[in-house]
Amino acid sequence: EIFSISGYTLDLPSLPGMKDYYFGYRASSWGWGCWKDRWDRVDWEVSDFNQFKNDASQQRRFNRGGSDMSKMLKRQQKGEIDSWAIRFCYHQFKEDLKTVFPTRSKIQSIGYSNEATHTAGTKRFITPLDEGNKRKFSFERFDSMDEKLVEEFRGKFSIKARLYDKFHKMLN
Repeated sequence: EIFSISGYTLDLPSLPGMKDYYFGYRASSWGWGCWKDRWDRVDWEVSDFNQFKNDASQQRRFNRGGSDMSKMLKRQQKGEIDSWAIRFCYHQFKEDLKTVFPTRSKIQSIGYSNEATHTAGTKRFITPLDEGNKRKFSFERFDSMDEKLVEEFRGKFSIKARLYDKFHKMLN
C-alpha cells in the first residue's frame, strides 16, 4: 500500500506531538525514494489520460493531494510542462497507494529564490528542519489516513495558498 517515502514534509499545524510519520495521497519529489518494482510499473505515457480528463469524479479524487494536481497533469499531457513527478503521483493515485512522510522534515529545499524553476518567491513550502539525532524509527502497517492532516496538506496546494504566494511575490 506504500508507493514512496519522503524525507521532506510540509509545515502542518497538526504535526507537532504526533508519532514520527504520517501517510499522504501525494508523493513529494524532494528527498524521496521508492522501490524499483513500483517505479517500473509507472505508466509514464499516462495511457488512460483521455478517459481521466472526461471523468470529474476521478479528477476530484486525484485532487485529494492538492487542487493543482489535475490541472498539472493536463498541462503535462499537452506538453506545456515537463514533470515526471505529476506522472509519478498519478500512478500512485491510480493504484491507490500512499506516501510515508516524516512529521519533522529531514531535508530542506533551498530553491525558493526568484531564479527557481517551480518555487520562485513561494513561502508555503518552507518547513522547519529536524535537527535531532534520532536515527531509528518504527513504522506500523498502513491503517488509515488522518483526515485532518489530509486537509492541511491539501491546503498548502490550494488556490488560496497559491494566490497568497503570488501576491507576496509581487510585493517583493
